[in-house]
Amino acid sequence: MPNLARSMILNGVNRLWVADIKFVHPAEEFAFLAVVLDAFSRKVVGWAFDTISEQALAIEACVVHM
Repeated sequence: MPNLARSMILNGVNRLWVADIKFVHPAEEFAFLAVVLDAFSRKVVGWAFDTISEQALAIEACVVHM
């Protein structure tokens, strides 16, 4: 899949958000951390933590912490 954001020129906040889901292993069980960052300011826009890894986790990171 091509990176459509590669050619973008970022000139302000809230123009492009990027998300990533990381696998973490706390003490008792496996879990996933979804983080959404503003690509211009590099600040965290939102995050979500759960034991399931689905697209909904990244969407929750956007919605819940705005």
